Amino acid sequence: MPDQSALLDQSRAVFDMRLGLFKMTATVRCGLKNTLLPEKEYAMPRIYFFWPDQPQDATRHVSEGALMEAVLALESLEGHVRASSRALALALLIFLFAPLAQAFAARLGGAYYVDDAEIGKPGSCEIESWSSFAANGDRIAVFSPACVVNPGRPVEVGTNLVDLRSNGQEDVLATLTAKTVPIPIGRNGFGLAIAGAIVYDPLNQTGSGLIINIPLSFEFSKQLRVNINFGAQYYSGGEPNGLFATAGAGVSWNFVPHWSVISEVFALMGPGQTNPRFQTGLRYSPTKDIDCDLIYGRNLLGEGANWVTVGLTVRIGDN
Repeated sequence: MPDQSALLDQSRAVFDMRLGLFKMTATVRCGLKNTLLPEKEYAMPRIYFFWPDQPQDATRHVSEGALMEAVLALESLEGHVRASSRALALALLIFLFAPLAQAFAARLGGAYYVDDAEIGKPGSCEIESWSSFAANGDRIAVFSPACVVNPGRPVEVGTNLVDLRSNGQEDVLATLTAKTVPIPIGRNGFGLAIAGAIVYDPLNQTGSGLIINIPLSFEFSKQLRVNINFGAQYYSGGEPNGLFATAGAGVSWNFVPHWSVISEVFALMGPGQTNPRFQTGLRYSPTKDIDCDLIYGRNLLGEGANWVTVGLTVRIGDN
């Protein structure tokens, strides 16, 4: 237990200092009856003052006690204001900067059928690869490098090397692809791209198909984007053979930093086709330059089977 007289001296010293500062900015008047006050204990939180029994000091001491209450009340209010200000500042920082940690929403691409209205910067490249496996034994393996060039406007030029097994038959395809973005995604959140591909059959060494696709993107935030595609494809080298209309819709949601959910539904519309076709997957992006995909799919080739896809995308020079 600390010595009570020492505690009193410390308390009076602090009090006298605060009282002097307070008297510089305010004048306090207090009228009390000129009567004798018995010795009393004037209690304040954690501090005790013992007033003497002299009438001439009573007014001064009580006035100083009231003044001390005012000083402490002001300091308490100031502490609350400071704490509230710090809390408000922290909330504003979280509100303003938390979205920046999530600023790279998932691009589609990779193993997804529905594309978005976006390409990399001129001079950048990316390598996409994925493998899909169906419950009925069908499989798809794709290796797809591409780079963005600028012959007057940015154009992404690439190739798809496809190894496909369906209904027990093996097929190998190669495509030359190109994509440009006449309307980049801007402040209004809308973008439009034009993409096309020429299909080549390496086994027969002939051109065997043509694909055209129009991706539309609607970006509601840096974390949420909806994409709509429509187009057509012609293929003469195998099944499905003929001219078909294509359409699809997809959504990508970057729900926490580095993680995205991507879902899509699409259709290949023509004779003998079974629709709709569906994929949904989880994407992990440790950096803006790397995407790792794990995807569940249904009816990807119109065969009614369940599919599992694993994919990896690596970008170079797109920072």
